[in-house]
Amino acid sequence: MTTEALTYWLAGSIPAVATWALNLILRGDQAMKSSAADWALMLLAFDGAIAIGIQDLACYVPNVAVRQLLPAITPALIFLSVLNWLLIVRWIEPAFLATADHRASFRARVTMFMGMWIFVGCNLYLHYYLLGRGFNVI
Repeated sequence: MTTEALTYWLAGSIPAVATWALNLILRGDQAMKSSAADWALMLLAFDGAIAIGIQDLACYVPNVAVRQLLPAITPALIFLSVLNWLLIVRWIEPAFLATADHRASFRARVTMFMGMWIFVGCNLYLHYYLLGRGFNVI
C-alpha cells in the first residue's frame, strides 16, 4: 500500500471512527449494550466521506467495472447504511433495551442482539467486497 493510499483510507476512516467514539461517549453504558447502531452510523459516515471524495477513491477500487459504477453505487450504499441504522435504532434497539417489565425473553433478546450485528456485518462485508476486493476472484 502506498503512502497516498494509506493517507486516503485514514482520512476516510478517522471521521467515521471519531463519530462512533463520540456516540459511545455521549450514550455511555446504553451504547455498550447496542453498539451495532454505532457501527451502522460509522458506516454511514464512511459512505458520506466516499460521496465527498469519490474521484479520489475511484483509483483505489481494484475492479474497473465497479470503479466506473462508483458514482451510481455510492447513493445506494448511503441508502443501505441509512436503512440499516434506522432499522436498528427505530425498531430493534428499543425492544432490546426495554425496561424489565416490558422486556422480551432472554432468547428473544439474544436473537435481537445477533440480528443487529448480522445487519451491520452484512453491510460491512458489502462495503469490503465492493470497494476493497472489487469482485476480483483469483
